[in-house]
Amino acid sequence: MDSLGIENGLDSICQTLATNRTKPAQKFSAQLRQVVQAHGKNLPQYDDFTTVVVKRSGVGRS
Repeated sequence: MDSLGIENGLDSICQTLATNRTKPAQKFSAQLRQVVQAHGKNLPQYDDFTTVVVKRSGVGRS
C-alpha cells in the first residue's frame, strides 16, 4: 500500500510480469519486488514478500 492506503493495482503487476517475462527468475522476482516497493515509497512493510517463479519452455509444442 502507498501512504494513502491504496494497494498496488493488478494492472501494474501484470504489466511488470509481461515486461520482465524473458528475464531469469532471480531478475524477474527482483523487478517485481522493486515495483511493489516503489509503490509503497519505502513505507514499512507489514507482511512478507514471497515470490515463486515457474518458467516453462516449449509451451504449446506437441
